[in-house]
Amino acid sequence: MFEVRDNDGLSRIGRLKIGNKVVETPYLMPVINPNINSPSLKELLERFKIPMIITNAYIIYKTPDLREKALSQGIHKTLGFDGIIETDSGAYQLMVYGDVDITNDEIVRFQEAIGSDIANPLDVPPTPDDPKDVIRAKCRETVKRVHRARDLLLNSRLSLPIQGGVHLDLREKYCKEVEDVAKEAEIIAIGGIVPYLELQRISDIVKIITTVKKTLGHGKPYHGFGVGHPLVIPIMIACGIDLFDSASYALYALDDRVLLPYGTKSLHELSELPCECPICSKYDKEELVQMEKSERQKLLALHNLYVLFAELRRCKQAIKEGSFFEYLEYRCSCHPELMDSLRLLYEETSLLKSFVKIGKKHMKLVHELSLNRPELEIYKRIKNNVYKKYEKEYDLTIEKELPETMEELELLINEEKSKYENKSVLILFKTPFGLVPDFLIECFPFIQYQISSHLKNRKKTNDS
Repeated sequence: MFEVRDNDGLSRIGRLKIGNKVVETPYLMPVINPNINSPSLKELLERFKIPMIITNAYIIYKTPDLREKALSQGIHKTLGFDGIIETDSGAYQLMVYGDVDITNDEIVRFQEAIGSDIANPLDVPPTPDDPKDVIRAKCRETVKRVHRARDLLLNSRLSLPIQGGVHLDLREKYCKEVEDVAKEAEIIAIGGIVPYLELQRISDIVKIITTVKKTLGHGKPYHGFGVGHPLVIPIMIACGIDLFDSASYALYALDDRVLLPYGTKSLHELSELPCECPICSKYDKEELVQMEKSERQKLLALHNLYVLFAELRRCKQAIKEGSFFEYLEYRCSCHPELMDSLRLLYEETSLLKSFVKIGKKHMKLVHELSLNRPELEIYKRIKNNVYKKYEKEYDLTIEKELPETMEELELLINEEKSKYENKSVLILFKTPFGLVPDFLIECFPFIQYQISSHLKNRKKTNDS
């Protein structure tokens, strides 16, 4: 039910189909709280194309009027939405408050009864402060609940939560214990990562995601549970996350906080609204400040969603045109921890190499990390394999700097080879991909790139 249609590394464009309902990934599900109606789901549907949402089955279950309505009419009619609905189980409340007055069986059966498209078991998420033994015990209990949920669900599809904190050995062990469930689950949800996001430990999140993907593979869509900030969406897509969910758009608005591509600001910190969305194009900062709280809250929530959806569109466009690594480096330059996370991801060459998009038109190398891109490693290996096959056929090898233009390149090759008419001459050009033989130099990407003068000079120094 999940088809990958395009990719650039682990980042990918996918198509998730449930029945006759389809969502293109990467996608962010707005979190809909039926008890908070600002903005309403109806207003969101009027402004945005929303094929999939997520709502909290535990909140609905604990609200008598909503529970009865959902049981009698179904969750889709209750919310007035005919797209894909995923329901959460109350695991977040369990993590925050330490307990919930419902069992795993009860909430799973309830999600099935109200017609949820994708249901979640009541997993037991650890916190960053939990000792490893406590996290191990929570994992054991969650594994039991996952298997039980799989057996209980007949019509609803299963979202499979993956826990284990930052302990990669626990994450790997957990994955192996639920491998049978993963084959049947609709979505693999990497849970327990929001606390590390709040602590700006993004490198830990990269390690967690790559560990899970190495263990469970790439055949299912992956959900970064609870993640919905434009600053971290690109690096998580680069790790292979397909689905996100966000209540942040509404929660931040409650506190007059504004999502921006490069971070989060209080409305009162801003002198200008640095955004081109319909809200920021219509109002200035002072007009928003002077509004009634409820109206301002609604408008800021809409702005926040515009920013989130725009980030997803930029990522998808970059994947489709084969420039995602360039866009990723640009976005990660917004924060030091993101740059550290990108460096860590680029070290996963063995994981990324099978998915690098080879056929590209052009390449920009603008940052020091650009020289560590997994795609460069692939091109170097291809070049080395071809070169080794033919290097013994030449009498003489000459190393040269790569000229600036094609005309200069052709002239240099002709001049050098004319000097040695009785010998077969191979010219090796110095490039970011290493020494490239003249018979490969016009193949992509050995001259189809732009490199900053800073990087070029640094590379010359290193070579010397």
